[in-house]
Amino acid sequence: MYPKSALNSLALLLAAQQCTASSSAHKRHGSHMAMHEKVAKRSATKCKLPSDAGLYKVPGGLNGGFALSPDQECTSGSYCPIACPSGQVMAQWDPDSSYVYPQSMNGGLLCGDDGVASKPFPKKPYCVDGTDTVYIVNKCGSPASFCQTVLPGNEAMLIPTIASAGGKAKLAVPDASYWASTAAHYYINPPGVGSEGCIWGDNTKAVGNWAPYVAGANTVANGDTYVKIGWNPIFQFEGAGLEKTLPSFGLEIKCPNGGCNGLPCSIDPNDGLGAVNSGQAASGAGGSSFCVVTVSKGSTANIVLTSGDQLDVDNQAFYDHVNHIEADLDLYFYYDEHHLNYHVHHHVHHHNYHLHHDFHDYLHHVVNYNHIVNLYCREDHHFLYPHLQSPQDYCLGLPDPPQRQRRCLFGERN
Repeated sequence: MYPKSALNSLALLLAAQQCTASSSAHKRHGSHMAMHEKVAKRSATKCKLPSDAGLYKVPGGLNGGFALSPDQECTSGSYCPIACPSGQVMAQWDPDSSYVYPQSMNGGLLCGDDGVASKPFPKKPYCVDGTDTVYIVNKCGSPASFCQTVLPGNEAMLIPTIASAGGKAKLAVPDASYWASTAAHYYINPPGVGSEGCIWGDNTKAVGNWAPYVAGANTVANGDTYVKIGWNPIFQFEGAGLEKTLPSFGLEIKCPNGGCNGLPCSIDPNDGLGAVNSGQAASGAGGSSFCVVTVSKGSTANIVLTSGDQLDVDNQAFYDHVNHIEADLDLYFYYDEHHLNYHVHHHVHHHNYHLHHDFHDYLHHVVNYNHIVNLYCREDHHFLYPHLQSPQDYCLGLPDPPQRQRRCLFGERN
């Protein structure tokens, strides 16, 4: 289960994402547009996006580069959301707004009767850096786009973060001072789809709000960051046939320097529609499964995109690495009331050897957290590397949770 201190933050992170992904949100999107159309009818004065602010210009016919849908205009008396560069979050919104419609629409700049879009907080910049805690790592052969929803705003997925093929990109993660303490929410397009896929689309193509996966992240007051990945319920349950073709890529949250709770947390489409690899997987309001990782203050997490073929290659690379380790490993399984974790402690006879991160990641990947609290080695306290792929076959159940630590010795392969 998740820490009690995290529940409020998780509720905001998960509820907002699932609402955006739901069909009711699609209907609400239409009402958002209608409100802006009424405003436009009252006044013909239009505002322009500041040209010297370093903002991302959202493409569209009428939006003028603001983070509005293509058929929306920024007109006098209305708030017009802005799209910040990758890694940054919006720092301007209606000071009196709250997470209640229609106030939740009031993000960005205030369009005046003089046609000038001004800052509600004059002394603050247009955008500020996020917490630099979550990154995209794209191991696929084509660029990948994460589409951030506009909030406060119409919650359309218009703001792209692009990770080049084999590259890395920083996601915008807000801290607790962000509007209504909300999280950033993303729709994850298939590799090969760029910023053009950050749209409110339709069920003819698995992009934008019909993309197969979603993600979310926010940093809370104590410095911890919550990162979520999951299936998009619109894709899974309302795909009108889209769901019959499973995604060609998977997701996995990895923490290169440790400091994370909730691993493993991954999605491999080869496991089937809606499957999530996590001992703490849960279902959201839209009915789709997700998992959440807590990233401790000072640590970072990567959302790794990998194609189906590369998933197999990576596992083989881990296995090959295991076969060549000339070391004895002491594994300690540890359980507490809030997290189901294990901590790896190791030593090497006659060598000052440090365990390779890939092998550590492999252990996270192959050991199902549902089993960890009940694992200990078979009676001879020894099994071999070839059995790592199914360690539960070589272990017996712990008598009860109070026996919280057991030692398992992993011997070398014969």
